[in-house]
Amino acid sequence: MSNKKIPDNLKIGRRVLDKYSNIEILDDFKWDSNKECWYLKLELTSDFNGIIPKKSLWYLTALEEYPRGNIRIYPDSKTGFDETYEHQSNNGLNSDEDLWKSGNLCLDSQFRDFNLIYNEEEQDADKKIVWHVCRAIEWIDALNTNSLVKTGDPFELPQFVSTVPLKFVFMENHETFKKWGKNNFKKGYITNAIFENGQFGFFVANEFRDETDEVILKLDWGTFLSEKKDFNEGIWFLLDEIPVLKHWQAPNTFNELINIFENEERDFISEFKTLIQGKDEIFRNNENHLIILGFPIPEKIGEENKTIHWQAFQFKFNCLETCNPTIKYMDFKNRIYFKKDKKLLSSDNSVEWLDSQNWSENKILNRGSLSQTFKSKNVLMIGVGTIGSVMANIMVHEGIKDITLIDNDYLEIGNLSRYNLTLNELYKHKSEEFSKHLNKINPFANAKYIKSTFDYDEEETQNYDKFDIIVDCTGENQVLHDLEKYDFKSEKIFISVSIGINADDIYLLLQKGCKFNASNFINELQPFMIENQERLDEMDLPRDGTKCWMPVFPVKYHDILSISSLAVKVIEKFIESNEKEWIKIYNKEDTFDFIGYKLIGS
Repeated sequence: MSNKKIPDNLKIGRRVLDKYSNIEILDDFKWDSNKECWYLKLELTSDFNGIIPKKSLWYLTALEEYPRGNIRIYPDSKTGFDETYEHQSNNGLNSDEDLWKSGNLCLDSQFRDFNLIYNEEEQDADKKIVWHVCRAIEWIDALNTNSLVKTGDPFELPQFVSTVPLKFVFMENHETFKKWGKNNFKKGYITNAIFENGQFGFFVANEFRDETDEVILKLDWGTFLSEKKDFNEGIWFLLDEIPVLKHWQAPNTFNELINIFENEERDFISEFKTLIQGKDEIFRNNENHLIILGFPIPEKIGEENKTIHWQAFQFKFNCLETCNPTIKYMDFKNRIYFKKDKKLLSSDNSVEWLDSQNWSENKILNRGSLSQTFKSKNVLMIGVGTIGSVMANIMVHEGIKDITLIDNDYLEIGNLSRYNLTLNELYKHKSEEFSKHLNKINPFANAKYIKSTFDYDEEETQNYDKFDIIVDCTGENQVLHDLEKYDFKSEKIFISVSIGINADDIYLLLQKGCKFNASNFINELQPFMIENQERLDEMDLPRDGTKCWMPVFPVKYHDILSISSLAVKVIEKFIESNEKEWIKIYNKEDTFDFIGYKLIGS
């Protein structure tokens, strides 16, 4: 037994429990050197009798640094329940020596990952423990009154315990759910692209095929994920129901997985054997392969299923090299190979689940994105300087998939003070390097580049006509005049974004039509251009190097971020409006009460 001294903050938290009649401390805090935590044995009393008796035994764990760190509450290993319930981690992973079961109750505030303003969870030493224990009693009451989950609650998957530092990524939505529903495919093959990231890595589902190797579903990823050349072959099974046993426990062993299939009157071993027969060269190569289980899930409790979730685990097939090379007959070899596979599959060996994530567009952009109308547009960005690059960055972060950058400049060292590229890209074409950067932001991004200046070329009309939005960020009147010369067949949204000295003013032109006209915009800006020129004449501008005098435009990067964000917001509003032209002029205001840009002309 450890003689480790109980921290004072834990004593403070424990004493508060004495005030509650429905909480009884059965033993003082003790230190578990294996799990590196303090634990406290409790008897909790519920107001209701049901699945859990009115009086039940639990263990609370805390870290040495309490009140920092997590509080966990687990059922007692001897008297506690074996099932796993909603809002509880997997409860089926115990050994005989454990004092408590593995199913920690999910008691954290739903605002835990928000900033402290929104976090209702108590953090003080005298409040944190009792807050969690009272939440545990509420959990017990809810389970006993059949109200742990309610119709309309967000659906939550059971916990598939991940034991490997790998992830599996797929893309499913309402449309793909309909496709799966139209056929009766239950198993087949899957090709996954492999991405290495240091000690971690992830597999990206590329295509699903049926038992005859015919493609069922080809996933439409963006440029970065689609260009990957390293692939891993696996197999998939589609289930009718969520794979759980003991109410809400995901299978932890292969025997439990076999039981899941038996519940749907299917034979996992037999189906497995059918898929790998004749594919020794693919699967028996001494590498781990993914086996994917798919099943339908709803978005909310009580609603119809709306998508397929795929849960992956890795499995290493019996390798060709481990078999006796003197065995000549393939059929006999296959029986030997599979006999060894079957021994692994029909056992209490653990299933090596991977963290599996749905990267559908609506899932990865649910933190905030542009309007659907805006996101669907194909964008041409003329000029990938400071403003153009930041605007493109914002657009792709917020959901733009198709964007082409046109610029003929190289990245210089001075650009890095206001740019999202690095020293690795110095002296390379901005448009090419920044398109690569954009493609790594969003898994659906298809950023392209044109290493050229923009000018009028009648032969290019058809190429430019494919774009829905044309944005000029060069600040050059000549580009506006060249753009005016094009006659497009389809309606465009034309945008011009430019700024004044020190980014004190922002000048925006937004138009809809088949032909661009900048005359009104240029006339509106004349007073501002005169003022800017007078200020320039009086300024001692910074130089770019010590060679032939070459002044640079002084603007701080944080101002560029504000300008670009404002411009994207205005573009989004203009797209949704019914108006044909906006001219917007904003002026920077930096006072005690307000820092930002205010509209001064429209």
